[in-house]
Amino acid sequence: MAGRHVAYQPADATGFFPLYPCLIRGVADGLDWIPAVRNLRVSPWKPRDAGDPGPGGPALLLAGVLISEGALLGTIFLLHGRARATIASKGAPAGEPPPERVALYSCAALLFFPPSLFLSAIYAESLLLLLTLLCFNFLRDRRWVAASIAGALASATKPTGLLLIVPAVLTVARARVGDPGTTRRSTASGWATLPLYPAGAAAFSLYCGRAFGDPLSWLHRQDRWRGAVSGPWRAFQRWAEHPQIHGAHGSTVELLFAVLVLSLLVIALWRRPPAEAIFAAFVAVPPLCSTLWSYGRLSLQAFPIFIVLGRAMARRPSFAAIYFSLGAAGSAVLMAYFGAWYWAG
Repeated sequence: MAGRHVAYQPADATGFFPLYPCLIRGVADGLDWIPAVRNLRVSPWKPRDAGDPGPGGPALLLAGVLISEGALLGTIFLLHGRARATIASKGAPAGEPPPERVALYSCAALLFFPPSLFLSAIYAESLLLLLTLLCFNFLRDRRWVAASIAGALASATKPTGLLLIVPAVLTVARARVGDPGTTRRSTASGWATLPLYPAGAAAFSLYCGRAFGDPLSWLHRQDRWRGAVSGPWRAFQRWAEHPQIHGAHGSTVELLFAVLVLSLLVIALWRRPPAEAIFAAFVAVPPLCSTLWSYGRLSLQAFPIFIVLGRAMARRPSFAAIYFSLGAAGSAVLMAYFGAWYWAG
């Protein structure tokens, strides 16, 4: 938040996983050769305490925007295809909206969800969501090696990238049951790729151990950010202790996001394929064991809830109008907070 300084230690940087910043550095090194980019000025409206990006700063900022926006475009493309394919595969009973309409509304549901502003900001969320959808698509097609590579990259992007091991195990375990054409050799290949999923996080842990003497410093940093872990009621208890409109642990805005996500999760557990629904539960529930802090942003990875929401909006245009109105207003408020260098999520 503007006007406040936090006394971070060097090891605290391990709370941010390496793939996204490494991509930014790589792209920025290329952009910095372009004179027009090198001479760009950082916004003159930034607060005085926001810091100077230093040499190569404009290239770094531009690289971050390009990577996030590119990943967001890829995410929308994959989400549309996945929603359309899974709805179409079940057929279209009387009264059900066409798969194409459900797919379009699913993408709109994601984009109008107020925390989706972080998908186009210089955050790792859009890259993580892109890799998540890629992994699910590869698993669906039984492309085990490609899926494990996407999973490994996701686990090098954010800690929750490790959760992709869950749908991987479920998909491999059900492969021969759901598809009699799947051979025993193919299933064995699927099991053999599972150790690759946490490879990104494992490599980062090795680096943390060598650099800071604590291979799990990234996990300990999360503990200091979010606090002690208890049951999934803990976040609601902390909100009740110090409720406020928006802030860190007592944010009523984040509370509303949590209620919406959990409601959609219940429907997803009924409507979506098991691997998707269980994965969404692993994404949506554990953060509530500590705090509501950034809950809306963290829940973006639970893409099945947006397909559920898209189906509901495709069936009831009046509900879609309400969601779009509230979502647009909420997005405008969060963007105003974010643009003014205040806490947005």
